[in-house]
Amino acid sequence: MTKILRLENIISGYEKGFSLKGINLTIYKSKFYGIIGPNGSGKSTLLKTMTGILKPFSGSIFLDEKDFYSYNQKQRSKKIAYVSQFVENKDIKVIDFILAGRLPHFKSFQLFETGKDREIAHKYMKIFDILHYENRYMYELSGGQQQVVAICSALAQEPEILFLDEPTAHLDLNYQIKILDLLQELNENMGLTIVCILHDLNLAAEYCSDLILLNDGAIFKSGKPEEIITYEILEEVYQTVIVTDINPVSKKPMVLPVSKNALKSSLGVKIDKK
Repeated sequence: MTKILRLENIISGYEKGFSLKGINLTIYKSKFYGIIGPNGSGKSTLLKTMTGILKPFSGSIFLDEKDFYSYNQKQRSKKIAYVSQFVENKDIKVIDFILAGRLPHFKSFQLFETGKDREIAHKYMKIFDILHYENRYMYELSGGQQQVVAICSALAQEPEILFLDEPTAHLDLNYQIKILDLLQELNENMGLTIVCILHDLNLAAEYCSDLILLNDGAIFKSGKPEEIITYEILEEVYQTVIVTDINPVSKKPMVLPVSKNALKSSLGVKIDKK
């Protein structure tokens, strides 16, 4: 397996605020990573550190085995792309939003996109079935449609690694599945490395090849979904009762919610109705 990104002894975060502690992590090419963990565990801080949005207080980051900060911003943008969970700059046409992803590839003094730039933008618009949105404004689209456009813009950068901060947050089930199905296809068919924060443990287990479980600013455990999605590990980290099972179709692990009343009933505890 080829190493594409490596973090060594990273301490990163915010002055007088939350910080990650002693992060050692290797991202391998062509894998689909899911970052999971409770609220406040450091998921977004880790993602922003890996993308260069946050510079660590100490430690080293290597991209393709070279010092991450030896690359300038334009060079890094050809290798990594980042999609926030919040889409900004909505007063712009869809095609122009996506073409903005081509900026790292513009030559010196180039002011306008080329035919190749439009060809690449259209390629991803076809993959995500949004060509018919080309001349619509971003503010005319639903949240799920805007998120798809943002992902297309990031892919237009032609990165080696795509980072996504909760791409399915605030979306209905239809768009959650649609987005993750397409990302999985890009990962498997084009070898795109994906690192993605997911709150939904079932989606993380279903789609990701590897999971990184954070707790209190540190990596609690990383590995295959079946190694992470166990009731023993999840109960320790999430501090609640967890039931796990196997998805009968995909054979991937899944998490089943258990209400307080159901738990009491199963244990034969009388429930106070007051």
